[in-house]
Amino acid sequence: MSRAEPDGARAPSLGGAFRSAASDFYYHSIRLVAANALWGAGFLILMLASVRSPALFLAAALLGLPTLALFRLAGLIARGESVRFSDGIEEARRRALPAVGSALLIAFVSLVLGVNVLLGVLNPGPLGWTLMTLAGWGLFVLWTFGLAFWALLADPDRRLAPRGAARLATLLIVAHPVRLGVFGGAAALVAIVSTILVMPIMTITVAFLALVACHFVLPAADRLEAALQARPAGA
Repeated sequence: MSRAEPDGARAPSLGGAFRSAASDFYYHSIRLVAANALWGAGFLILMLASVRSPALFLAAALLGLPTLALFRLAGLIARGESVRFSDGIEEARRRALPAVGSALLIAFVSLVLGVNVLLGVLNPGPLGWTLMTLAGWGLFVLWTFGLAFWALLADPDRRLAPRGAARLATLLIVAHPVRLGVFGGAAALVAIVSTILVMPIMTITVAFLALVACHFVLPAADRLEAALQARPAGA
């Protein structure tokens, strides 16, 4: 399926991405809820285990498998291709090492930033508040980057390696910091509310956010790549 867009095509809007995700979730709810439930079961098991042994937090890297599977389903749906539940399972099986390795790196950076936030809270004063603020913004950027990264890694039209997906996600954030920031903030709000309510995050929210990310990020990445390719050599 071609990624080329006609000249003058409008950039994807966040509202449009949410509306498209809601519509797609309705029509593909059975397979998406099932995939989200698998993710939720893994998340619950790992979180309960990490309470007893905090070092097991990095075992959250195993969530890279159901995360890649969910984003693969979302990517196929966003691209308008036929989709089966097994497509996500096959993608996670075929690219297990990149998925787990990417999730491990993201989990490790999240842990470091989270510890810095905690240190800032426990050490009030200019240095502590500065550390907390910088780490907090780092977590937000990492969250936004992660949504773009998984959407690009699972994109059926690209077949990117983790390094390529990370590079393109970074370029998107640099090129459109406000748009991606608003997107990350809206997604974070949905995730926080769903986590407080517990059941949504276990059954629907991850799949829904994957759809939103694919509807928002993939067209934006298509446009950015087209613009970069159209630039004169040496410009």
